[in-house]
Amino acid sequence: MALRFGRHRALTVLMIISACIALAIGLSVQAPPALLLILLLAYAFAAPADSGALTSSMTMSARAPNKGATMALHTTVGFGLSALGAWGAGIMLDLAGGPDNASAWLAVFCLLCGSILLGTCSVVVTSGRRGVAGSGFLSRDFLTHWYDTVFHVPLYTNMKKRDKTNL
Repeated sequence: MALRFGRHRALTVLMIISACIALAIGLSVQAPPALLLILLLAYAFAAPADSGALTSSMTMSARAPNKGATMALHTTVGFGLSALGAWGAGIMLDLAGGPDNASAWLAVFCLLCGSILLGTCSVVVTSGRRGVAGSGFLSRDFLTHWYDTVFHVPLYTNMKKRDKTNL
């Protein structure tokens, strides 16, 4: 799908579908179990559907000398946000009345829907003007400048120059 329609467009559509299913689950908490099962199965396929396009986009946009570090950061952030999401869902469930309360489950799935839509916004922001990847607010240049400023180490280095100086 990403190759046919473009990665940003495919990611946006997949994330919106996933957010809609999450909201539908929240609104259908008291529905018959068969309907909930169908919605949960759809969500189980929709939620990770964007993973391949996200990972391939990240790999393609990374510069060759930094692909390993970029993949490590991508994985760390991804798993970290997943853990934060599970923690946030548990807190939301407790704050909204506990697992026996239907409105608490609605709150949890609204939180999931909102977080997915934040991901959708980040895809739109990073796609830049006219759909050009990397020209938006979170472009490679912006992230490189941020990394250099925070860690005082250049994120991208000239590997040939560094290799010659290490000899």
